Amino acid sequence: MAVYGFVDASGTGFGSSFCCNDGSLCYRHGVWRRDADHTSSNYKELRNLVEALEGGLATAELLDSEVFIFTDNSTVEGAFYKGHSNSKLLFDLILRLRQIEMSGTMRLHVVHVSGSRMIQQGTDGLSRGDVTEGVMQHIPMLSYIPLHLHCIQRSPQLLSWVQSWCPDPNTSPLTPSRLVRVGAWYLQRICGRLWVVACTGTVRHVVFVDASTGGCSHRA
Repeated sequence: MAVYGFVDASGTGFGSSFCCNDGSLCYRHGVWRRDADHTSSNYKELRNLVEALEGGLATAELLDSEVFIFTDNSTVEGAFYKGHSNSKLLFDLILRLRQIEMSGTMRLHVVHVSGSRMIQQGTDGLSRGDVTEGVMQHIPMLSYIPLHLHCIQRSPQLLSWVQSWCPDPNTSPLTPSRLVRVGAWYLQRICGRLWVVACTGTVRHVVFVDASTGGCSHRA
């Protein structure tokens, strides 16, 4: 089952909110103890994430789940995927994250979002003791998580920006309906080149064919 959650920390407090398997909203918030005094904002953000997940495992709400957890701290996201940090405090928290994944049979995704989305969703308010914003007003959690939308649906001006510097101003996005299949090959003309995608087992090869010269390059 998929579980979605947001975590955020401020200088004096922390908060987290999760949409659990049964559709209920689970949240926590509080203030930091003295052991967090004189620590960095990155440490507080990552510690809050770790402790929110540990709490979810303790109550069995996150067991056997695929968890998508959203943070507005890019250092936290980077530390998780790199798996290490030069900071001993952050490194110890990363180890706890890995232990959480193993002990809770959990698959974890850490996703960076903007601070404005965190404010709208309500967890920024939770970190400051405000329980009246975003999901706390019974607004569905998924309305703040547009993972089902592609980039142009989320930001329509992106297409015009790409077309402004592309040699062919009529270039359109690659979509399944515009692909031409020839055997195991998929072809699409973009910016004067023919993009050829070949799928062989689990390996995807992309060949760029220059329409004017016939030259090509390969990328795996």
